[in-house]
Amino acid sequence: MKKHILKLLLILVILVSQFSISQNRSIDSAFVNYFKDTRELPFLHLNKTSFLRGEEIWFQAYVLEQNSKKPHPATTNLYVEVFNANGRLKQESLVRIKDGLGKGNILIDSTFTEEFYYIKASTNWMRNFKEENTFVQKIKIISNTKKQFETTNANAYDFQVFPEGGHLLSNIENTVGVLIKDQNGKGIALKNIKLKDKKGTLIKTFETNFLGLAKVEFTYEKDNYYTMEVELSNGDTITTNLPEAKKSGVNLKVINPNTNITSFILCTNSSTLPDLIGKTYSVFIHNTNTYFKKDITFQSEFNSYSLFIKNDNFAYGTNIVTVFDNNKNPVLERVFFNYNKNLFADVSVTSSIRETDSINISLTNNSESKIHLSSSFLPEQTKAYKPDNNIYTAFLLKPYIKGEVQNADYYFKDINRKKLYNLDLLLLTQGWSKYQWNTIFNENTTPKFEFEIGVKLEGKFNNPPRKSNVFMLSYESNIMKVIDLKDNSFEFKNLFLEKDTDLYFGIALENKSKQITPSVRFIKNQRLTFLDRIFIKNTNVTKELEVSNFDDLKIEGEMLDEFEMVFEKRPVFENNPFGYNTMGTGFKMKNMVFDAGFTVIDFLQEKRYNIIRENGVIVGIAPRRAGTQNAFGAGSGAATNGLAPYGLQVFLDGMILPQAFYQDLDTMFLDEISEVFLTEVPSGFLGGSQIHIYRLPPSELVKNVKGNPLTKINVTHGFAKEKEYYQPQYPSYIEKTYKDFGAVYWKPNITIDQNSNTSFNIPRNSQKQIKLFLEGITKDGKIVSKEMTLKTTEN
Repeated sequence: MKKHILKLLLILVILVSQFSISQNRSIDSAFVNYFKDTRELPFLHLNKTSFLRGEEIWFQAYVLEQNSKKPHPATTNLYVEVFNANGRLKQESLVRIKDGLGKGNILIDSTFTEEFYYIKASTNWMRNFKEENTFVQKIKIISNTKKQFETTNANAYDFQVFPEGGHLLSNIENTVGVLIKDQNGKGIALKNIKLKDKKGTLIKTFETNFLGLAKVEFTYEKDNYYTMEVELSNGDTITTNLPEAKKSGVNLKVINPNTNITSFILCTNSSTLPDLIGKTYSVFIHNTNTYFKKDITFQSEFNSYSLFIKNDNFAYGTNIVTVFDNNKNPVLERVFFNYNKNLFADVSVTSSIRETDSINISLTNNSESKIHLSSSFLPEQTKAYKPDNNIYTAFLLKPYIKGEVQNADYYFKDINRKKLYNLDLLLLTQGWSKYQWNTIFNENTTPKFEFEIGVKLEGKFNNPPRKSNVFMLSYESNIMKVIDLKDNSFEFKNLFLEKDTDLYFGIALENKSKQITPSVRFIKNQRLTFLDRIFIKNTNVTKELEVSNFDDLKIEGEMLDEFEMVFEKRPVFENNPFGYNTMGTGFKMKNMVFDAGFTVIDFLQEKRYNIIRENGVIVGIAPRRAGTQNAFGAGSGAATNGLAPYGLQVFLDGMILPQAFYQDLDTMFLDEISEVFLTEVPSGFLGGSQIHIYRLPPSELVKNVKGNPLTKINVTHGFAKEKEYYQPQYPSYIEKTYKDFGAVYWKPNITIDQNSNTSFNIPRNSQKQIKLFLEGITKDGKIVSKEMTLKTTEN
């Protein structure tokens, strides 16, 4: 080392086999408290990013739970919004998410008059957090208007330097990350980049890779300053100044060779050391969910401390190392990646020609967990698929860094040492992570915005009915609710209503209904109607004529209604759930006469069942046996308090009803019920005595009141209806416009069990080769992103 490097150097080797437990809980507890709440990470896989008017944007939504790194089990409401290039809201839709997955579409109609738009996906709950994890993708609308070439000059180049850890320190060796972008904002490979001191003395030369990334190590001499410069192919020279080095402090170096150990080196200079003796710094490695902490106390004999830590001791994927001084101030930070193959899933793809106009696609899940996929098929020479992020970068990198990721599809496909080295360069040039420690230490983490589940509906009756059953139903959304009036008003939460469907209101009387009209409004959380400027990208770059001699695709009414909406309906149950060879008794409600307002509990009591209540709440249901007198009486039989010596199970629509929900049966009216089966099954056989209750599906409820007066109210707010993909009506499959910007097929919602496969056909559309873009995630959080070319002919 040079003479200005520290005179004393001791390598403190620490091989750590398990997480350390800090005696000082301040940093630890602040970290745990700040990240205790669930966080959602949305990602949209779009079928394309450039569109012709008349096409639709088809997408599949993936929502990850950040702490568990698995599909979010609780998210239901995802807002997908479109903004213009000025950040103004154009349209929005609410997409239903189930088990972390959803799908939707957006029609590019004649109102899309601008060249660029932005698609945003977020939830209401995400607004509670300072860190921006919203999904945003820029899209382009293709037109046949000629674009003028726009020239740029060398001043448009972006030449940035990033000291490792956040700053430079004089008289010791420093590492500097370098990023150079061209006038189009893309990293560029340049050679013979020169590092010079204030006298113009050449210190080093180096080069950037094809992503515009590099790093340089050099000793920053006290009272000196440094510049970097490089000559472009046109003869122009671009330069940048390095930041001034601190005279005192500590710096950080991370050596990540992607083996099983990562090195973290803290180093100070000789002028700082006397002030650090006896002071304790903390090295805190974390990823918002787990953390590792190691304290280092400076001693007079040593200027440098190295931690060699087994990678098994911190989380797979992106991690952040933060160094705190003795006053718990964060002074250094660096983002790095801990590679492990268990982050990724594997799907095999094969294709075969079955018919002259189609090919068969076979997908095999090679993972040990169920996988969910979406796939876009485009012409082989497509220019229409240029997403800013794939599912890898969206879930593995973007939650932790502030900057953009160029060539998102490069880093995690066919991974090797070189790609991981380039990934480390990328993270070095990101600087500090997106998480601000001042916020972590001081932020009030009490949520202000609710975790939405479905939509809310409020209503009020001006002339409320007396002693009648008011009901609300929707055939399309498969909903039937009995209204509980309070002060002439009612409220329903957690409704999964679809937009532009109809709600029916009425009063249920014996064998008929009566019309009643409420005033109804949907409760919608206020959302921003503009897009944050941080997402809006400069579009003033060199352009060229991309399309000529084509008209917008036709949008025909019959095209939009081509596919009939199919909704899941409950089956109409006609038979005993155990067949005919049981001791059960079945009851069809339509064949029975009962009083208005008669509930399931009333029915069971009439059929000699004891209803066990505690503090007015139903806690048990038991058949009355010989020898018992009443619900709580003592008799000569083996039962206690009227309970059978073996358990009783209640089933609602074929599913076991937990005891905690027995109280709901007291507000479930018999005119909602199709059949009830009471089975006297011996103890130990099929769980003992059972009650099976089957409700009428909404279609039957509508049929029952058909011809009777009902009030119909159209739903103006709710979840977007899911549509099946249909082929746009392109005028030709052989013209350049289609080959550059058209679509072949879109297949979302592909689910494959572990070590299983599935297959489906796609059209050939006169293409010799087709590009496949596949994204997906397994049930346990492993992700896959795949791009490949498929042949459509034997030759």
